[in-house]
Amino acid sequence: PLANSATGSDYPIFVDVDGDSYAEIIVPTIRGVVVFGQDGVWGETRPLWNEHSYHITNVNDDLTISESEVNSWAVHNTYRTQWPQAVALPVYDVTLTHTVGISGVTVLTDTFATPPSVSADPDYRWDYVQTSAQPVVTQTFVSELADLQPGETRLVAEGTAVSYTLPSGVNFITLPPLYVSAPRIAALTPESATAFAGATAVYTLTLINPGSVTAVYTLTANGPVADWLTLPTTANVPAGGSVVVPVTVAIPVAAALDTVPLIVDVTTDNGGHDAALADLTVQDGLEIAVSPPLQNGRSGQPLYYTLTLTNLETAAHTYTLAVTGTASVDLPAAVSVPGNGTESVSFTATPLAEGPQPFTIQASGASGVSDQATAVAVGIGRLGVQVGLLPDTAVTGLGGVLTYTLAITNVGTLRDSYALDVGVPANWTAWLQVNGAPVTNLTIPAGAFNRVELLLLVQPDAAAVPGVYDVGVTAVSQALPLVTAATMGTAEVLNLGVQVAFTGGPAVIEPDQTAVWDVTVTNTGSSADTFDLMPFGTLASFVQMSATTVTLNPGQAQTVQLTGSGFVSLLPELYELGMLARSQTNSQVLDDAKTAVTLNARQAVLVSWQPVSRTVTNTLQATMMLVVTNTGNVLTTYELAVTLNGGTAASLPEQLVLPPGQTVWTPILLRVLAPGAYDVVGTAVSADGTVSDSATATLIVAGGNQAPLVDAGPDQQVALLEEVQFAGSATDPDGDPLISIVWEFGDGETAVDTLTPAHTYLLPGVYTVTLTVGDDQGHVSTDTLVVTVEGTIQFLPIIVRAP
Repeated sequence: PLANSATGSDYPIFVDVDGDSYAEIIVPTIRGVVVFGQDGVWGETRPLWNEHSYHITNVNDDLTISESEVNSWAVHNTYRTQWPQAVALPVYDVTLTHTVGISGVTVLTDTFATPPSVSADPDYRWDYVQTSAQPVVTQTFVSELADLQPGETRLVAEGTAVSYTLPSGVNFITLPPLYVSAPRIAALTPESATAFAGATAVYTLTLINPGSVTAVYTLTANGPVADWLTLPTTANVPAGGSVVVPVTVAIPVAAALDTVPLIVDVTTDNGGHDAALADLTVQDGLEIAVSPPLQNGRSGQPLYYTLTLTNLETAAHTYTLAVTGTASVDLPAAVSVPGNGTESVSFTATPLAEGPQPFTIQASGASGVSDQATAVAVGIGRLGVQVGLLPDTAVTGLGGVLTYTLAITNVGTLRDSYALDVGVPANWTAWLQVNGAPVTNLTIPAGAFNRVELLLLVQPDAAAVPGVYDVGVTAVSQALPLVTAATMGTAEVLNLGVQVAFTGGPAVIEPDQTAVWDVTVTNTGSSADTFDLMPFGTLASFVQMSATTVTLNPGQAQTVQLTGSGFVSLLPELYELGMLARSQTNSQVLDDAKTAVTLNARQAVLVSWQPVSRTVTNTLQATMMLVVTNTGNVLTTYELAVTLNGGTAASLPEQLVLPPGQTVWTPILLRVLAPGAYDVVGTAVSADGTVSDSATATLIVAGGNQAPLVDAGPDQQVALLEEVQFAGSATDPDGDPLISIVWEFGDGETAVDTLTPAHTYLLPGVYTVTLTVGDDQGHVSTDTLVVTVEGTIQFLPIIVRAP
């Protein structure tokens, strides 16, 4: 047959393609691969005949094409070691070298089937010839493995090297190391599993005891994730039996997504050892995140965050949420998220103190999936409170009231409000006061004014028996209820006691009237006692008591009267009048009572003169002081009037506005026309006319030499540069000679010794002209007039001719 080459340089191969021990020729052609053969005619052949060269470049024994050239001496089936004839009758020179294990292996030399040519432990060598008549040559011996433990694997032979030689060449066969394993005593199932980060996986550790007695196995987690495993430390395994032990693998939320080995080392009590292995693939089924990751805010105030959950599984899940950390987090207990979906929820985190307050949210699903996210709430400022109660022990008698001072201090750095709660025995009554007003909560700033003191009053039950009782106070921050403080004190109730009560008296009084109040004092103790009495309050200084002490038998009562008057100095408002009774036997046994009293408004005035009488000589005028006092208890406006028959009063204000109890001295200038005795009457009347008062003074003007009577003349109005003619007059009532006459024109110019001078003003303006006249007795009198000068001044240039 004809086969056309595709390349012109193809090489055929000879191979037994159908396995009948007859060779066929295979050639490539332009029509594909062609096989030529003639079974029974062509000679027999081996399955493969490789070419005679140092490298093999055609085909392998399995008819595959080698990717790279192979050294011919590294391949058994080559011309070097195969007989070329159809009937193979080769003769091999064989060298067999066997190397035994160097630890725990003992060769029993008396068990060699054929003694080795060379014995040099651990190497044993046999040299022999093998012909076609001996297709198989076996070398046997026995090795002893001492103390081989269940589950132990030991190296028996490090390997065997076979060198065989033909006339055509030498080749080698190398056998691998040989191990002997005792039966396994531990197995971990399943061999591999998949779980989500944050979830828990459970494996089964099967322990087998091939021995004849019960064994104690010690179990130890090993490997890179040993801390994930939880299992018993020991297990008792019966002889010839097995035990199943659960191994729980808690996968951290932040575990890397990878396949990790699980290793459990098992050690028997007689030295045996085994290791059980399995794989765990960690997958991510849930992702959660908190945003923002960090916020700043006032300590005790909530900050708002968003929690986002992403379900990476196809099925919907409900995840339970748990929080750890130092911030207070308000979060739903669970969140449902659809498969391959995302859900976001808003929540608050409150920093409980100053500085960073980290918190971690962990979400866990029913499938075991879990994840966590961490954020930080940074507190700005600090909240804190301290409380103290003084005295430590308060004492009262039967029916009395206990008094404490409660001190509350804001020890934080922020302003805060506190809810206050008082704890007392059943049926007792307690209340807190600030400035007499009851309080149940209080706001205190931080810093310099961070302390407030309150009055704590405790009323024991009427049926309380003498003894010691607990009293407590708690302050709770309203900004952050976790911030609290508490204090404890004791209340001692004695067998003594007193009660005080107002049993009569007015609730409204007039400032100028007398009022009487009845106060009943009762001995509530079990023995006779004397009580000191003391009024208190604003009205206390205005009252007198009918008794300052009372001595009473048990259950006896006595009424004491308080008589008050002279309230005119007090303002019209509500006042408190109180009475305190204190035991002389024990000063801590006391009681008090109070009553409210309203003082009505009252207008009143008192008018007087200072001095009441005055005498002057050589003058017809004098000054006296009008004294007006508001003797009422309200602010009052008074209208004033002064009358002087035969004269006039000057410098008198029209009105005076006086607060209660205030006095004003007003100087009044009095003038008369001639000597004599004059009555001066001053009057003050309230603006609404409801009250008034008046007073009379005496002014005596004595005769004697008098000063001249002077009149400068009427005021004048002239034009600029117009001459002004003055016409003054002066007489002396006593006929004394006038020895000096002086005019002052107001522009710096003067004239003397004439009553009718003339004067010209050079500038426009208003001028005050004064005439002063004196007599020979040294008396001087003056009078003035006003001159108004009108007009303008024109200034003309001055022309100077040069020479």
